[in-house]
Amino acid sequence: MPSTVLGNPRLQRGFPSRLRPTLARRKNMIEFARIHTQEQISNVVRLAREIWTDHYTAIIGREQVDYMLDKFQSERGIAAQLADGYEYYTVLHEGENVGYIAIVPDDNARTIMISKIYVRRSRRGHGFGRAMLEFAEDLCRKRHMTSLCLTVNKNNTQAIAWYMRMGFKNVGSVVQDIGTGFVMDDYRMEKSMGQQGAEGDTLGLRLPPQKRRDRTLAIVYNRGHEINNQYQREALDP
Repeated sequence: MPSTVLGNPRLQRGFPSRLRPTLARRKNMIEFARIHTQEQISNVVRLAREIWTDHYTAIIGREQVDYMLDKFQSERGIAAQLADGYEYYTVLHEGENVGYIAIVPDDNARTIMISKIYVRRSRRGHGFGRAMLEFAEDLCRKRHMTSLCLTVNKNNTQAIAWYMRMGFKNVGSVVQDIGTGFVMDDYRMEKSMGQQGAEGDTLGLRLPPQKRRDRTLAIVYNRGHEINNQYQREALDP
């Protein structure tokens, strides 16, 4: 599947000419591969178990983590979501799966819900969560959607703060019974496509402070099926 640099020409303005080739050299840095096959689903299941167990056990407990993985992030759970209109994408950096994102488009409401947005612990702090968010925003614009929404656990304070910096607003509490005595106790957050994050940065990857002035990063989106076939949560990468 072809890869295309989704860059904003404005990003190159003001760069010293010696820095501009950096954009081209990094053209294969990040790819988003849409999930279609059983093998791809199995890869997501393995990523989910690694990330959820590591991150959510301290927040909701191991018993609920295991229950939710079996219900929502098992092979049968993901297959059912795909059949119901969910779109899953793995995020690859230099051939390595660093995380995944899942979205739910709602054409009637003209919104896209970010159902899942996760980064492996070893790859956090490098801007991959931000790249995923910008990927979802780009899909919104291409499909003429007006907003993004998501839910985030009320105790996940780091993720809540990150979303707010990225331009999301807390619009209220959502408590959902997911069975067997478990609930998801979340906030719903929304972002209009006309809003900009508090940091005012439109780049996909975050540079170290001493290199931020260069602003020479580009994102590659493996668009393939996503572009040709107009066919779930916390950002763990603040």
